[in-house]
Amino acid sequence: MAYLDREATHQAMNAPGAPRWTQEKLAQKAAISLKQLSRIMTGASTTAETIGFIEEALSVRSGSLVRPEPSLDTILGDEWNVNGRRRVGKPKTAANGLRYEVFNVRSRRHADRIGRLKRYDTQQLSLRTRKRIDAVLNRHATVALKLQHLPFIARHITSGCDNGANCHWVLDEQVAGRTYGDLAGSGTLGTSALLGLMTSLATALDALHGNDVILREILPDSIVLEDATQRLVLSDFELGKLLANVPTVSPTRNWRSSPYVATEVQAGGQVTNSADWYAWGMLFVFGLSQGANDVPGSANEVLANSGLSANLAAVILGCLHPNPAKRPGSRKILGILKKQKRKAS
Repeated sequence: MAYLDREATHQAMNAPGAPRWTQEKLAQKAAISLKQLSRIMTGASTTAETIGFIEEALSVRSGSLVRPEPSLDTILGDEWNVNGRRRVGKPKTAANGLRYEVFNVRSRRHADRIGRLKRYDTQQLSLRTRKRIDAVLNRHATVALKLQHLPFIARHITSGCDNGANCHWVLDEQVAGRTYGDLAGSGTLGTSALLGLMTSLATALDALHGNDVILREILPDSIVLEDATQRLVLSDFELGKLLANVPTVSPTRNWRSSPYVATEVQAGGQVTNSADWYAWGMLFVFGLSQGANDVPGSANEVLANSGLSANLAAVILGCLHPNPAKRPGSRKILGILKKQKRKAS
């Protein structure tokens, strides 16, 4: 991500002896659209390559039109009270070692509007990896907008980086509700409600996979059941792309062991949609045990006492197979869930 120094650009456009520049002529000379140039000139981020095209068009030194990247407070400060942010829970660590924190931030203009700010610590990463993560976050915004019509995705507001503070961040609309971890642990999630929730999660995963997003790790606390509508919302789906581009934070350490991470992900092998179905299976076991059990080896016992149909129990157990090629796919999983729902109604 890079930002154009607007004042320096205006000076270059109006320098003595320079052609009579307009934004239309500059866009044409730099081979970019007028709309793109207008956005860049008003503060939107772009790539270093695009600024290089503008510098070449204006015949100025490379790098002379690049301004320092603004801080998180500068970018969000007009709309969001970033300085008054309140951290939610403890700092978290993804299975590959990428550390992040979650905060609630309140809008300065609308008192009842709350955002969910995720701040990813990139201090331990190389500059090359930080740039790769930045590119991922830029693509995440595009994917989020593309999936915005889907009910299980929290509305994405913006994302970016703060190299001065060695962090990347994502801001989404806060969803008021309880996490799957809380619900399962409370003992109030009955079999019928659990089946409905896991069907919603399976539908969400199928849609994400259709848009080339593999989450790799799905935690109980990243699934929220909204209070007002009871819809399921995935709150951290950008992590799928981030984890894909940072296989492990430390070259000497593999992914940490996690009950919701498939063996091929931990081993650094080829990852397919099957990895998410492994996590889905473990999340089902976690819910059936009322949050008391997420040990893969205990799945047989939990499922035997679950009261689920033999076919559904077999599908869940199949999702936990160590060989990803032998796990069921979305068609079989969604098919058995629909049959189970018809029998229950």
